Amino acid sequence: VAEWNICWGPIAKDIAANRCIVYSFGIANDDPFTNFMDAAGCQVFAFDPAQQHPRDYKPNTKFYPYGLVSGMVNEQEYNHSHWGDTSAGQYKTLIEIKNE
Repeated sequence: VAEWNICWGPIAKDIAANRCIVYSFGIANDDPFTNFMDAAGCQVFAFDPAQQHPRDYKPNTKFYPYGLVSGMVNEQEYNHSHWGDTSAGQYKTLIEIKNE
C-alpha cells in the first residue's frame, strides 16, 4: 500500500485555482502517486527514461521518456556515471524539455 505525506490544504487551494503542478520521477509502469495527483486535478509532468508511454499519459499528465539532469550530459560523463540501461540522450535539462 502506497502512502504519502501531503499538505493537502495548500494543494486543494492550488487545484481550485487551477495552479497545482506536480513533477513525478521514475513512474515505471503505473505510479499510484502520479495517478492520484492527476485524478485530483493537478497538472502532472511525469518522467522516466526507462519507460515508454504516450505523451498524453493521463488526462492531466504529460509523460517524458527522460531523466532530468542539472546540466548537459556528454557521452564520456554518461559512460562513467553507471546510470543503468539507458543512453545519455535520455537525460535532459528542464529547459531542454520545455523547449520541445
